[in-house]
Amino acid sequence: MTSTTGSTAPSVWEAATTWICRHGGYVNPHLCYNESRRQVSLKDIKDNDIGAAQTKNGIDEGEVLLQIPDECLLSLHSIEETAFGKSLFAAVHALLLKQDDVSDSSPSASKRAKTSEFVKEHNVKRCLYNDEQDVIIALFLAYLMERKELQSNSEHCTDDSKPWVFFRPYLDTLPTNTSNDSDTITNEYLDLLPRQWPIETIEKRLKGTSLYNRVLAEKKGLVDEYNAIKSAWERSNAYDSFPSLEYYDMMMAAVSSRGFAGLGREGVDVMIPMLDLLNHARVGAGESEGDIAAASDDETMRDCKTADVRYSRYSIECETTTEDKTDGNTLKQKDQTAEKPVARGGIKVISARHLQPGSELLMTYGAKGNASLLGRYGFCIENNVEPDGSCNDILEIQLLPGSKPVRLQRGPKSYSYLPFVEALNVFNKTTMAQSGEINAGAGDIGDETCSDQEEDDLDAFLNACDNESDEDDEVKDEAVDCYTSLAKGPILGSGADEARMKCDISAVTSLVTALEHAKSELAANELICNCSRTTSTQEQYCLILIRSEIKTLSFFLAISNALKQRLSKMSNVSSATASNSKSASEHVGRIRDVETDIVSPKYIVEVVNAFLAIRY
Repeated sequence: MTSTTGSTAPSVWEAATTWICRHGGYVNPHLCYNESRRQVSLKDIKDNDIGAAQTKNGIDEGEVLLQIPDECLLSLHSIEETAFGKSLFAAVHALLLKQDDVSDSSPSASKRAKTSEFVKEHNVKRCLYNDEQDVIIALFLAYLMERKELQSNSEHCTDDSKPWVFFRPYLDTLPTNTSNDSDTITNEYLDLLPRQWPIETIEKRLKGTSLYNRVLAEKKGLVDEYNAIKSAWERSNAYDSFPSLEYYDMMMAAVSSRGFAGLGREGVDVMIPMLDLLNHARVGAGESEGDIAAASDDETMRDCKTADVRYSRYSIECETTTEDKTDGNTLKQKDQTAEKPVARGGIKVISARHLQPGSELLMTYGAKGNASLLGRYGFCIENNVEPDGSCNDILEIQLLPGSKPVRLQRGPKSYSYLPFVEALNVFNKTTMAQSGEINAGAGDIGDETCSDQEEDDLDAFLNACDNESDEDDEVKDEAVDCYTSLAKGPILGSGADEARMKCDISAVTSLVTALEHAKSELAANELICNCSRTTSTQEQYCLILIRSEIKTLSFFLAISNALKQRLSKMSNVSSATASNSKSASEHVGRIRDVETDIVSPKYIVEVVNAFLAIRY
């Protein structure tokens, strides 16, 4: 590398830059790439490199950083232009329709297999675990990678008509997939995502987490879909070799972690060279959940406060070629008459704010939870919270065998109230069925028996969340006030339904038991038990996920215990009287024992108060 190691051989960044510019694209000369750290950044003025001196003032907002033409984007359009790509489309199409004919002449195979909309439109039962577009792109990348490696071991080929030669500058930017001195696949790439780990490693690192069963399903699903497509493809393509499972596994990891949905021509998914090298950043990431500042309301995935870039498609006027009858020359003219002109363009990336020399260029992958980040991208974020105090981590948990999983999210009541109600409903239905007390007065929370007034109250409470003042005292003083409010006297009015309250108390007791069981399973995870011995980066990421899910369970346990106490007080006292100070004190201590580092305790009180006000 000239810019990193000082060698004369062009770096992968330089090779990709030359390739993109040769096909009409643009790469800002102030950008550079550190291959060992896998970071795109602005050149530092201290660097002895061309363009570094001109970077002393940084890059202004709105300056073009990258312009990648469609020719250099790897999408379904570029895939179907190749013989192997056509055979892939035909195989996937035949597989989806359970057909035996896998010939390239299958009706509209190359177009119909492009999107999952075809499957939905024709009511086709899914036979692939992953999205059809992802499968095709990953298999094509695997095909290119294998032939690139074969070419590397023979004479150098410069025939751009071969797709593995044309896309080689991009393929070289993907993580190393073979060692320098052998054809064996290295652990660096195989260990990128949890589903690529051995079963015993998955068991050790993820047992008890919401990601555990999903990873096992992904691992099996990938193998099953590969075998199904390979079998369909080989029925009509005996003349060529199908990509290996190992390379498909690696390239599916690349697609899931680097692909961009809907940014290709005609809205297809696409791999975008250079842009897919940028690392992730998110507003509030790494800050304490109690200290997050207020966020703007218009934050989006592609225009985030922390993101350094904005990107979008650009298009140019279509041109068509006609032949001059007088001298046979080919002339280019604007296409005024074509019924279906081909829209040419690509992806333009601009700076979202002023960028300092030497700073890393970051983008946002969206407000994703750590289970999603680890499963799809291979990393986690400590304290993965948004500026409004909501945690992006969502714990998907099945509270009872056969019940629908609920998605628990901690944070302000606008995020945590409905998940809590859904969790409680799992047991509310069960307890009411067992006691035979299902009636209009004891219906489950949120079912159709709720009055219009209850629904209006719910909307009022949740809508008020965005208007609440955050100008409170420090967290420590706030916690005392919030816990004290849990001990307020009973709010039960005359004529309240005792049967409904009994069911609620029974349901919340069962919910506490289920949450405690889930928490104990996480606490028994081998990484938690031996956290002092955890050394690998991947195990550190798994620990972040485990601790976050324990924190979520503790948060909803605190809500459940607080609600249980309030309901018990209401059922035992018939009028509004002073609280039992001893009972309140015991409860405050109990919550503080469990909740030492969760979201602001104010959120716990808000959920409980909202539940009681709406329910009773």
